[in-house]
Amino acid sequence: MKHVRAAGVHGVSSLTDMVCKEWIQDIFQNQVHKFIQGAGPIRPLYTVGSSAAKLVIFPAQHYWKEYHLLHEIQKGLKRVSSLYKIRKEVMSEERRNAKQNSSTTTLQS
Repeated sequence: MKHVRAAGVHGVSSLTDMVCKEWIQDIFQNQVHKFIQGAGPIRPLYTVGSSAAKLVIFPAQHYWKEYHLLHEIQKGLKRVSSLYKIRKEVMSEERRNAKQNSSTTTLQS
């Protein structure tokens, strides 16, 4: 059970209301599935339902993980290719400048 701290609560009835609300919320969030799973007539339904959910959810999660991984790889390759294109442009610009400088120096000589 969850520990409950109460400050500024006036009266026993409001204290019990607050504690009950907190505990009921905790029970529904953390323990109700155990109760349902353990109930005799409901157990086979729970097993079938959870197996069906796993049959759908696990492949979907795997697909999205793979999709995100492939998407990130694709983005990385685009960045690398754009850097390669920039590098290629810079090198061709440097060659043009070098040719212009060499032709200028040969004319001045």
